[in-house]
Amino acid sequence: MAALGKGFRLLMQVSSSSSSSSSSYLLLICVCVRARACVVDLPSALFEVLLQTCSTTMAAESNNLDEILTPFYQRATEAEERLAKLEASLSKNKEEQSKLISELRLELENAKAEQISEREKAIKEVKELTAENGKLKYRIIHLVRAVREADAAALEFVSSKLKETNLVDDAKLPAR
Repeated sequence: MAALGKGFRLLMQVSSSSSSSSSSYLLLICVCVRARACVVDLPSALFEVLLQTCSTTMAAESNNLDEILTPFYQRATEAEERLAKLEASLSKNKEEQSKLISELRLELENAKAEQISEREKAIKEVKELTAENGKLKYRIIHLVRAVREADAAALEFVSSKLKETNLVDDAKLPAR
């Protein structure tokens, strides 16, 4: 008990001084007293005085702590506001980007469909031109054959006429 009495006098001395380091010591003592109160049976009056002193000191420290932490709370609030703005901007950008992506996908699908239809038209046109080309080649082959046959017939006709004419001419020629 003598140690507790000495601790109580030290507590009262510390609580009467106003320096900030002594308040830290007082808080430390309060914590120790609370811890020892659980282990050692203190007289209830002494325990109540110690608890009241500790709670008064802690309330004063709490007010002082609130004053110290006020700028930090303000900075934290400002940071949360900036974060909220950034998140809103990010979500807006994501919406814009997703809208842009969907528009680009739609344009790409349309371009692919148009390209496929153009390719099909080109293939169809190539097939038609190939068929027409085959028909024209067939006609050309027959026309060339007909011209050759006509030339051969004309040549034969002319040569037969020439032979007739030569025979006639030979018959008309006076004998020598």
